Amino acid sequence: MVLFQESFAPLVAKICADLPTAHTWVCLDADVSSVVPQSITWESFLQRGAEHADHPDHPDRANRVDHANRVDRQAVDDLAMLVGTGGTTGRPKGVMLTGANVETMSAITLMCHPFSGRPVYLALAPLTHAAGVLCFPVLCAGGEIVIMRTPDVGGFLDLVERHGVTHTFLPPTLIYMVLGHERLDSTNLASLQCFWYGAAPMSVARLEEALTRIGPVMAQLFGQTEAPMMISALPPAEHFDPDTGAVATGRLASAGRPTPLVTVAIMREDGSLADPGGFNVYSTEVEQAVMEHPDVRDCAVVGLPDDKWDERVVAVVQPQPGADVDPGALVDFVKERIGSLKAPKQVHVWDDLPRSKVGKVLKTDIAATLKGDG
Repeated sequence: MVLFQESFAPLVAKICADLPTAHTWVCLDADVSSVVPQSITWESFLQRGAEHADHPDHPDRANRVDHANRVDRQAVDDLAMLVGTGGTTGRPKGVMLTGANVETMSAITLMCHPFSGRPVYLALAPLTHAAGVLCFPVLCAGGEIVIMRTPDVGGFLDLVERHGVTHTFLPPTLIYMVLGHERLDSTNLASLQCFWYGAAPMSVARLEEALTRIGPVMAQLFGQTEAPMMISALPPAEHFDPDTGAVATGRLASAGRPTPLVTVAIMREDGSLADPGGFNVYSTEVEQAVMEHPDVRDCAVVGLPDDKWDERVVAVVQPQPGADVDPGALVDFVKERIGSLKAPKQVHVWDDLPRSKVGKVLKTDIAATLKGDG
């Protein structure tokens, strides 16, 4: 079966001949039979299902449930999805996920984060990455999905208020834009239970601001498509000190705890556990220190080859609108916070940072550009 939107009809028409086992083609939002002759509308598809269920030869409900259980057991290890990686370290790859992968990921999400009542999830397209896979646990809880096609911050606030959104996900760059929107403080966000952030490191200072202005609902997701998804989590409650109720500032740079059903370890390529050793500078720690500077809107830290250090720390920063970042002063600013060893040896100021289609900063592109610069 192939389900598609009207905008994809020309592409679907091209691939029909390459899918000989597909027997049902359903357009979700229009009649496109003039483009895809064998397609039917969503309404027709639902009507066909209703007529089939009422047919006298249709098995009774008990038999249907038994059949469904047998199918579920067979399908749990079958290929369920081909999901694209983020492409931050190379060309995106298609990851094969089974039904068991999707079920486990959904169970982890439901275990780690607050779900009360019937959830209403606001999903920002594209649904091929984190925003889309979060639909599965929401649907497991009988939830409603509200899809936002383009990243419009004002529209985002409107949808949260209009639909009583309980759950949503945005990458940090868009959360910064929400925090900067003039209507944030006048928008009713009381329905929110869980506002997920992830896909890139988030500024501790901006996260603390979000906890105050958006509410005590921020929740971090950390993972990768191959795992799939939920490796660690920092749910809303763990952003606060359980004894005092104050924001746990020392914890906000953390990716949280390993989630249930997941084992975290550093391994060699052959699968054996790696030994402890060497001195690492974590790019996220340096990025957090750089982002504390009021003139910095966003930044990325990469390692470049160095004869003395093996790799030297290099920061590329995007200034706030109208700001003028002094590289030397920024290095001194970072040294005061995390020491000279971890501070950038070079700072480059760019008008914008290269990003993937899902908003991730492309550090491989940044490193390649800087290597080209010598």
